[in-house]
Amino acid sequence: MIIDAHVHMGPGLKNHEEACLFDAYTADELIAAMDAAEINAGLVFAPLWQGGKFFDPSYEKGNEAIYHAAKKYPNRILAYVRVNPNFGDEALKELKKCVYDYKFVGIMMHPEWESFAANDLKLLGPIFRVAEERHLPVTFHTGYYPTCEPLLFLTLADAFPTVPIMLKHLGYEYVRDAIVVSQLAKNVFLETAGNSSSADIHACIKQAGANKVVFGSDLPYISPEVVIQKIRLMEDVSDREKADVLGDNVARMHNLI
Repeated sequence: MIIDAHVHMGPGLKNHEEACLFDAYTADELIAAMDAAEINAGLVFAPLWQGGKFFDPSYEKGNEAIYHAAKKYPNRILAYVRVNPNFGDEALKELKKCVYDYKFVGIMMHPEWESFAANDLKLLGPIFRVAEERHLPVTFHTGYYPTCEPLLFLTLADAFPTVPIMLKHLGYEYVRDAIVVSQLAKNVFLETAGNSSSADIHACIKQAGANKVVFGSDLPYISPEVVIQKIRLMEDVSDREKADVLGDNVARMHNLI
């Protein structure tokens, strides 16, 4: 089983078409891309809003597109609500709509782009309390100073120990810190994303443990096959460990196995 923990979909992709390797505006286009890479399911969320013709700074339209996509392909698209916590009560309202009414199964946030600190419990506490109540994982863009370098996430991990937290891109150049965070916090997982090197993925598996690493591609900006092969070609990583990274860890996180 292969589950991609980092998949973007929806009309927001039209604002940065030049960065996409293939189309993923619609559910059908996304499923075609996943099929080509032999991906069974994906954690799917709206792309970041960075201006352009498609206006959606609160991600309401993007979340709506994910909702309809997940309804069409419920076993393939695991819907994650994207929220900008700086919208305050409006963000919480959007979160609860997606979680309570639409039955989304996770939350996605981007501290660097939305300009908030990953250790800001006053801002993120209300969102994490919903995640805690509904047993939802939360996935974060990570790796940029001063908002989302991995060590900042220890505060959240300690305050909400039952909420799984995925750190995307293995923390970029802070990969060594990301490994330490995952070692210290049982609920922190490291997500590969497409730009992660084979050496960094290997270090995470060997030092944090295969049970703490999850495959993510950053589709449609990255070809998922590239990342999958990085993992499959590791000679000193067992088949069991590879299976955990490529899908089983995320499947357990979502009670799929």
